[in-house]
Amino acid sequence: MLQVVVARGTAAGHANIGRPAAGKTGTTNDTRDAWFIGFTPDLLAGVWVGYDSERSLGSWATGGHAAAPIWASFMRQALDGTPVVPFPTPSGVQVARASSVDTQDDEDGGSKHRARHLRRLSERAERSSRASRRADRDSVPDADDLDAPRGRHGSDQGGF
Repeated sequence: MLQVVVARGTAAGHANIGRPAAGKTGTTNDTRDAWFIGFTPDLLAGVWVGYDSERSLGSWATGGHAAAPIWASFMRQALDGTPVVPFPTPSGVQVARASSVDTQDDEDGGSKHRARHLRRLSERAERSSRASRRADRDSVPDADDLDAPRGRHGSDQGGF
């Protein structure tokens, strides 16, 4: 199921490693953290991108854009020279392709209502995203903000 994330979803074009792969992207609402957890039939790896402080990565930094390319680079090297293995389909499982609901077939109009609701949510999210991008663009960071993050890097303060 999660192969779609890599093939056509939120990590498409950023997590392609030239073999069957699947994964899940993630981003906090304020883009302070972005991650990609991906796997092949032989190997699983995760990448987190963010600062130790309460600081935004910027509106571009989604799991698909910030973390997935790092994951793909690692996986290409880690799997170099190993055979390409397809994901197995468990016995008794039938794979079927799902299609979108046809609103003409929904007698109670529920699908039309859901589609309208989802469209409104999408429009609201897009307006909020545009406002956030304007705010990010209008705020110019101080020279100190461009340095590497300072502060604690875990309980030992020693880093990773």
